[in-house]
Amino acid sequence: MIKIKPLRSITIDEMNTFGYNGFMTDIIYQVERGLEVDGMSFTITPKKLESTYVKEWRTTIESISYYNDIISKGLSLGAYDGEKLVGFIVASDIDWNNSLWIENIRVAENYKGRGISQMILEAIEGLGKEKDYRLIGLEVMASNYPAIQAYKRQHYIIDGVDMSLYPTRPGGQKEVALFMKKYLSDRV
Repeated sequence: MIKIKPLRSITIDEMNTFGYNGFMTDIIYQVERGLEVDGMSFTITPKKLESTYVKEWRTTIESISYYNDIISKGLSLGAYDGEKLVGFIVASDIDWNNSLWIENIRVAENYKGRGISQMILEAIEGLGKEKDYRLIGLEVMASNYPAIQAYKRQHYIIDGVDMSLYPTRPGGQKEVALFMKKYLSDRV
């Protein structure tokens, strides 16, 4: 049985047992910016790809150190099968605007499809409400269609766009950052 508990730290060895660190998709969100004389607009639409897009990240000592600094603040959660870490959410607070920010969420490859990411997101929402944050926010690549759909199922909405956060992908494809939020109170 999977239990959600406070996350105290993560190690490179634990991350290496998680398997594939990335995503594959046949659909991405295409983001187009329209410039008008007196303003700007964004159009965000799903686009079917001709071939599967594959994105993979390497886990490094530097990234583990970065996450452990955030974890030390006490707002991150782990999903455990017995004593084994099988998923986590690394979160920190942003004091000046009273929000909780998700830095990373991950589930071990052989535990995917069991609702663990949903459990983790529900638990972080409970923590956010308990601590009276007004919202939970995160950033996700517009090409990470599977993650965006998972967040939407948990009632996160696309709330912002950054057209230049990422460098251009090989082949000239521009990667866009989407900011998604879940409002926890009416003090938006």
